[in-house]
Amino acid sequence: MDFSLKIPVKSAVLLFVFLWSQTSFAQQMRELYTIVSYPGAFEAVELDDQVEETSGLINFDDRCWTINDSQNKAEIYRIDIETGAVLQTVTIENVENNDWEELAADDQFIYIGDFGNNRGNRKNLAIYRISKKDLPGKKNGKITPEVIRFDYAYQKEFTHPENKHNFDCEAMIAFGDSLMLFSKNRANLKTDLYLLPKSPGEYSIKPVESFDSDGLITGACLNNENNILTLVGYKDQNPFVFVVKDFKGSFSGAGEICRFNFIRLNGSQTEGICWLSDHEICISTEKTKTFNQGIYKIDLQKIFNQSSMDW
Repeated sequence: MDFSLKIPVKSAVLLFVFLWSQTSFAQQMRELYTIVSYPGAFEAVELDDQVEETSGLINFDDRCWTINDSQNKAEIYRIDIETGAVLQTVTIENVENNDWEELAADDQFIYIGDFGNNRGNRKNLAIYRISKKDLPGKKNGKITPEVIRFDYAYQKEFTHPENKHNFDCEAMIAFGDSLMLFSKNRANLKTDLYLLPKSPGEYSIKPVESFDSDGLITGACLNNENNILTLVGYKDQNPFVFVVKDFKGSFSGAGEICRFNFIRLNGSQTEGICWLSDHEICISTEKTKTFNQGIYKIDLQKIFNQSSMDW
């Protein structure tokens, strides 16, 4: 069954677009990708009210963790993705939740992205690093983090009418010896890719690449087993997931790129994403007027097959 039927922005079955431009500071491109409007439903679980503003997601050692975003408690929560229950709460001491938006992890550490910047006026952007070894087993506990601070080298203005700017961020992955950030560009609906060290310190970062996502990117996760990057986001509360195959650190050097618009989730606000297996992902949505907070399991291999595409 072919679900490559409707594309919101173009009257074509499949839209292939390629645009190449270059500015003085970064490579700009709209990479070749396929857009598919997918009408299928997904397995859904409502999350506990304690995490109704769920944002980032990570999964390691068969345990899923999430956070709440702006002005909530400085805590991370282990959740049961089968029931939606909160199983464990870990308080991150001596820091505030200004606007936590993302979680990432490598073999040693968990990274908490306190870089939500809706108005583009923040001057205290940070990433908190905690050691996995310090997690208190399955009990509640407290951890004091190390701090990575940064700013955007090209940001000169901190007042933006209607919040139209390109200095918000809600997506991050650990990549090699770096952290990779994907911006949430409210002005041009692209995402800029930034790199910064994993080590505590203060950094000024510049974009290394720009990708024409045609929407707001709110979460990212890399499957290190098959090198597939997934990005979740939305445009006008119409959610989508990008699947970037053979990701080696850039969109320009990646393999096939596909965008799936999820029709059944229209009206939801997708926030977090993590891998559950080599072909299954989980996305989170925070509470809105039409959707309760929840998580959705998505079998990407099944979707590719149903869309007459090679997985």
